[in-house]
Amino acid sequence: GRHYRPGYELFRLGTLYKSGELPVDLADRGVSALVERFPATGYVAALSGLDAVILRLREGTHPLRYVQPEGTRLPAFLTAIGKAMLSRLDTGEAEALLPATLSHPPLRYRASRAELVAELAAYRARGWAELKDQAFRGIDAVAVALRPPGARPLGMALCYLQADAA
Repeated sequence: GRHYRPGYELFRLGTLYKSGELPVDLADRGVSALVERFPATGYVAALSGLDAVILRLREGTHPLRYVQPEGTRLPAFLTAIGKAMLSRLDTGEAEALLPATLSHPPLRYRASRAELVAELAAYRARGWAELKDQAFRGIDAVAVALRPPGARPLGMALCYLQADAA
């Protein structure tokens, strides 16, 4: 049978936890501070394959909200937070992860791997990603991502009503 034993990643996470400096906690503090200042909903997410997994949700004070609960998995190539995290992969990693064609029929999204890799390169150069409403709900988003050494990318996003950005 298979034998499992603690590895370096578990040791690293334990050390971070003991020091109280988990990257997700630092990101959450930053997102929480922004949500206090702006009429937006904040998210912290991790990249898991081709999915953005919502780890933290910080609801804003605006009376209208559209939220994705913690634990939600969304196609990373459809979201600002997902695209920000994908942009933190080097081009070879992104090309190996992405299928030749990406599609999501409910949103009428279709792109080639080459198109998305070019979009990710632009986000990487700029340092942040944005997404204009694709679902016709009047919601836009901006996102950034970081990649702690030896770890998967971690993303932070603010989603807001287009009317509030004007």
